[in-house]
Amino acid sequence: MTYKYIAKCAGYPLLMILGMCLCGKALGQTCNASYFGGQVPCYVVPNGNYTVWMVYNGQYVSDMLSDFNCLAGETGQTITWGSTSTGSTHKTCDVIDREVYLNGSMVAYGSSSATYQFPVPGTYEFRLTHKYKTNCLICLCNKSVTLNFKVCVYDPPATPPPPTGHDDCGEVILQQPPAQPFITYFWQGTSCGMSDQNPATYWPVQASGTYYLRARSTLGTWSPGCSQITVTVHPKPTANAGNDRSICIGESVTLIGSASGGIAPYSYTWNPGNLTGAHQTVSPTTTTTYTLTVAGDNGCQHSDQVTITVNETAAPPVPAVTLECGQTVLTRADPVGDVLYYWQGNNCQGTSTANTEPSFIATNSGTYFIRAYDPSTGCWSDCTPVNVTVTPIPDIPAVSNGYGCMCDANPVSLTAIPGPNGDNINWYDDSGNLLHTGVSFDFGGNDPVTLYAATVCQACSPVCESPKVPVKVHILPCDECIGTFSPEPGKTYVLSAWVSEDNAGQKVTFENANITLNFDGQSLGPFVGKGPIIEGWQRIEEAFTVPNAAKSIEVRLNNGSGQEHCYVDDIRIHPFDANMKSFVYDPLSLKLVAELDANNYATHYIYDGEGKLTKVKKETIDGIKTLRESRTVSTLKSKLP
Repeated sequence: MTYKYIAKCAGYPLLMILGMCLCGKALGQTCNASYFGGQVPCYVVPNGNYTVWMVYNGQYVSDMLSDFNCLAGETGQTITWGSTSTGSTHKTCDVIDREVYLNGSMVAYGSSSATYQFPVPGTYEFRLTHKYKTNCLICLCNKSVTLNFKVCVYDPPATPPPPTGHDDCGEVILQQPPAQPFITYFWQGTSCGMSDQNPATYWPVQASGTYYLRARSTLGTWSPGCSQITVTVHPKPTANAGNDRSICIGESVTLIGSASGGIAPYSYTWNPGNLTGAHQTVSPTTTTTYTLTVAGDNGCQHSDQVTITVNETAAPPVPAVTLECGQTVLTRADPVGDVLYYWQGNNCQGTSTANTEPSFIATNSGTYFIRAYDPSTGCWSDCTPVNVTVTPIPDIPAVSNGYGCMCDANPVSLTAIPGPNGDNINWYDDSGNLLHTGVSFDFGGNDPVTLYAATVCQACSPVCESPKVPVKVHILPCDECIGTFSPEPGKTYVLSAWVSEDNAGQKVTFENANITLNFDGQSLGPFVGKGPIIEGWQRIEEAFTVPNAAKSIEVRLNNGSGQEHCYVDDIRIHPFDANMKSFVYDPLSLKLVAELDANNYATHYIYDGEGKLTKVKKETIDGIKTLRESRTVSTLKSKLP
């Protein structure tokens, strides 16, 4: 709808020059929209004090405006149109012209309300021109106002083209053809009716059959008939991938699929992985959604999804390591939230919940493990390894008691051999004070005392020490000191002795009686008897070399049994490259009672009560032999008185 006004003024050039027309007030005022509850174009006639509207088929034109800026009409339709007014009656000199144009050409003219029938399709313009004169003293001005609207005329709706759709599984989507202006298509279902309930462009149907479509114009005119389409909906299976589940990383889960409906038998395909079969075992490392596609025997498919949530528990941080002697202490961090940390020892094959203490003590070198458990998911983490080196506590040293003489001022030489896992010796007094560090210790003093020696590992981290062992320092009287016996370091000697044990007659060798030699903590032996047992005795004879650093020698007579007695006799030490012969005298008569040859075999001399030699016996490898025996008969004479 448009409107315009035209003013024509003649005469009074002076007034024209002054730009004033005294014939009327302002032209073309629009009316108030509240007259009819909407925005209706109208015109207020000046001085006449009335308002004009256009009417189309009994309605104000604005009520029928469309999105195309024109009203709708159909070929062959007869309409009425004109104008109406409110307020004072217009003057008799007012003239209202009515004109109809088709595509720009006038096809009808009249000066009163009229009817009009649309002969052909097209765009029709209905134009109303109001001409009037003003009511003023000098009436030299002619005025007019024009209102117009358009009507777009189309042929009545025809039967629509057939809808489209393709046979499918489970459901077919029907589609309308493109609609014409002012035409709406409505689905009629499975029969051709006049229902305006379903104007959807796309319509899904789930059953096979014939479906109808009908057209209706904006003016409510239905098409003479319906178009139709026949479709087949094939049975479609329903896939079921099962319920969503949760697993721990590293675990496996079995996907269990099923199907119903459609046409059996079914085929099953899982993705990702393109796995075939209703049941599949998978081991996802991240949360994964699996799609199950089920195909029926007719080729129809349906898909369902299942999500496997993969829970992962973070491994604990590497524990702190504290080195100690004989053990290493591992201290874990504090877990976050509800997570728990469990020590797994030196094996990460299981999930032990025995130890969740803050610290773990390792007593052996190796790799130890700790892992986390999240009770909210039931998942264990991977193990966190920590390599542990345990510094062992050294074993006690091998050490001998020391001997000194009151007769000299020389210190007592003490020597110890570090035990395994150690490299040196610490020497302490009986109060625990460190006196010296070294394998050898020259202790000065003339009084017996007990010292203590411990193996120390100075190269270890931390420095570790064995338990202390007592070392007795004996200060012997001068008459007990053997000052002339001084084996030379580096020289080879022969040790010879005879040993015996309880129940000697029942044994073929003596295993408990033995001799060891100790040189400042360095031990040689044990030396045991060899060869035949002669009259209950067995000979020990071994060569040994005195260590180069030896300062003292200690001969130890040992009994390896805690149940029987052992006996040692005729102990001799002499250079390897020399022979030795020794003698035994009776301490009272000073007679020679035994003579030991180079092989330490004894020749025994036996005397009677008068001190006369009566028998000589010799030890041999075959036993004791009697070499000589004599008897003396004494005759007692008495003098007769």
